[in-house]
Amino acid sequence: MEVPNPQLMLIADIELAGDRLKTILEAALEAGCRWIMVRGKNTSDMVVRETVSMALRASGKYGAWVYVSGYPQLVSMLGAHGLHLPWGWRVAESRRIVGGDVVIGMSTHSLEEAEQAYHEGADYITLSPIYRSISKRDYDKILGLHELRKVALRIPIPVIALGGISPGRALPCLVHGAGGVAVMGAVIQSADPYHVVKMLVDEVSGPKALSFRGRD
Repeated sequence: MEVPNPQLMLIADIELAGDRLKTILEAALEAGCRWIMVRGKNTSDMVVRETVSMALRASGKYGAWVYVSGYPQLVSMLGAHGLHLPWGWRVAESRRIVGGDVVIGMSTHSLEEAEQAYHEGADYITLSPIYRSISKRDYDKILGLHELRKVALRIPIPVIALGGISPGRALPCLVHGAGGVAVMGAVIQSADPYHVVKMLVDEVSGPKALSFRGRD
């Protein structure tokens, strides 16, 4: 799959953002983010549906992509651009629901999981946590840039680096083989999400970052 440009995904976590979510999404889009994943692990189906609809409306004028985490039926129903699966979900079953042309990604946390997701037909993976997570500080095992490089060299689909991504940490991930980076806590928990997203967009769009775009 072709990773959106810039190579930055914002994970719009409904529980973490609360009533700030719409404001955060609008700020992120204005700052240049063009890849949004809506996630609601402990949220009702109705709230997730309403949030995805809102994200699609907000992103429309920017031509941004909106993915849905864990709700394949909503992708088809609302016309979202992609589906993201938590680890353990089956790609083939979800693809029967969303159709063969829809991009499907999967969360992974090790080389073994990354290889399994690839062989099951995922179009991309997130790999986490690369750094200590800002929003999930109870993670014991931090993978680091060395493991990111190892995974990126082993599987021929985009590896999206996740976990602890903040300004200054995105470019090292691209240098170590990531096809993009995903951010959540650094943006959602910031008092100025526009500023954080703008710094990340500038970081992944600079000349050095662009020289790594599309490399294996």
